[in-house]
Amino acid sequence: MTLMPLIAVIALGQAQPAKLTMDEAVKIGATNAFSVRQAQNRLDKAAYNQKASRNALGPSLSVGGNWAYQKLDFANSNSGSGQGQFGVDGTSKSVSATLTQPIDISGLIHLAATVLDEQTMVARAALRAEENSVRSRVKTKFLNVLQASELVDVQVAALKANKDRLEKAQVKWREGAIARFEVLRFETEVKKSEQSLIEAKSNLSLAKQDLNNTIGREAEVDFEAVPVANVPTDIPTVDVLVRQSLSTRQEVKQAEASVVAADSTKKLTWRSLRPSLNLSLSQTNYIDPATSSTKAQTLAAINLTVPIYDSGVTRLNVQAAQRDVDYAEIAVEQTKLGVSLETQSAYTSAKTALEAIDVAKQNVKLTEEALRLAQIRYDQTVGILLDVTTAQSDLTAARASLVIANYKYYQAYAALQKAVGSETLGATAPTKETSK
Repeated sequence: MTLMPLIAVIALGQAQPAKLTMDEAVKIGATNAFSVRQAQNRLDKAAYNQKASRNALGPSLSVGGNWAYQKLDFANSNSGSGQGQFGVDGTSKSVSATLTQPIDISGLIHLAATVLDEQTMVARAALRAEENSVRSRVKTKFLNVLQASELVDVQVAALKANKDRLEKAQVKWREGAIARFEVLRFETEVKKSEQSLIEAKSNLSLAKQDLNNTIGREAEVDFEAVPVANVPTDIPTVDVLVRQSLSTRQEVKQAEASVVAADSTKKLTWRSLRPSLNLSLSQTNYIDPATSSTKAQTLAAINLTVPIYDSGVTRLNVQAAQRDVDYAEIAVEQTKLGVSLETQSAYTSAKTALEAIDVAKQNVKLTEEALRLAQIRYDQTVGILLDVTTAQSDLTAARASLVIANYKYYQAYAALQKAVGSETLGATAPTKETSK
């Protein structure tokens, strides 16, 4: 092989778009999707707050320094020495260190940490719920690309069939077997097919751009979507799916965790009236004090605070916190009802779409036979041209309808997976450990 053809082959290989599977698209979307990244940030923030609340139970150490100036009246003083901790120059300088250890006698700090633990669980469930939503959106967009690609193939086949008929018509016209009008009619059908192919390719390009936007990458990135494996047609009963969705969907877990967090917050509000205890130890060293003053001071203290009366503020705050609990409980009921409805709707859509495939397949067989018979009658000069062109248009439309019916079911199945919150329909709910 010479150098130029070799370069051409290499360039052609480099120009071909990369293949992209549905799983790869979902993975990219889960990494790049803005909503997932925001949910991850909220979870990280909750986790940091959770750790900070636990660390509040430990000791704290602080150091500091102090400088002060005092103007002295030596005329009324018996000596020129400083007073107290102030030196002869009228200044006082000191450094100190203080160690403090809270004693959680009322359990207030522990309960505050528990509240943040529960809020972290809420944030984690929210992240998983958003990942499930993004996964469903990416699947839908990916299936749109595959559908658009197959519709291009349908138009390619229609164009080829019309071109073949045009070539045969031109031969017959030159032989004087048919009129020029029939050749013109076939040429028109070829032009129509070419226009339909252009539109199909445009729709494919738009579908790819839409998918790229959904997974968070540049719209102009080209790729070849790899067809999905056979989508299961054996769907569990709707009762099984509803039970699965209520036990698996992260939105339900998020709502239930919000109730627990709201109830703990109410308890935390009530405990604000309980006493608090702190132990502290401080060491202060004075620099250049008066000769009669101490140079260092050590102080140990026990600070006990007992709230007595707050004009009913705490009681009102507790009542307000109870409203948050009630609101969260209502949200659980609403979420479960919504999840149940979504699952039932997705189930109905999937079943309906599955039945439509059989109808579309039968229609393709019918139009194929109609075209075959119309072509035979036309070739034997007992049929008319309009029957052939109409039958070809009907066949193209039937094949397109079958492609759309197939992908409508694929999308309905993906929506059903999203509704139950699992890739496997009818699977048992994961344990708490695996769900994390």
